[in-house]
Amino acid sequence: MRIGVMGSALLALCLWQIPARAEAAAALPPPHAVVRGRAAVPTQPPPGYHEERRLYYGALITGAVLTGVGALFVGWGASLRAHAEQEGEPESRDDDRANADVLTIIGLPELLVGVPLLTFGLVARRRVDVPDQAVSVTFAPLLSANRGGGMLVMSF
Repeated sequence: MRIGVMGSALLALCLWQIPARAEAAAALPPPHAVVRGRAAVPTQPPPGYHEERRLYYGALITGAVLTGVGALFVGWGASLRAHAEQEGEPESRDDDRANADVLTIIGLPELLVGVPLLTFGLVARRRVDVPDQAVSVTFAPLLSANRGGGMLVMSF
């Protein structure tokens, strides 16, 4: 394979830059987000911030939805099975039992995933650095001779 003069110069430049960039990156301190929560000695939030502990809302909502849907299917299957036991015809009993089994098979995995997610979402807390200045929203009505209105003022 033939590499031209320009190609070999570019290759040499790239090979020369790789070690220099690796050394420069190793000399930098890690960013605040990487150190936070994983260091042996806990670090303080940056100036102007305070630490809060918040829920994992994603796990909480997903767990609640999966648990609710799973409970719905399992309850529907149990109700169908109870109805099949009371019916007199053997053919319809077998169909209802099969349908009840399918509904239970659909609902159980959702419960098995949803309950742990819901529990994790309710119990676990994550650390969040929050600015000390509070967010405020103010609504002020404006009245004049010609018309009325309002003004919405927000500060961050």
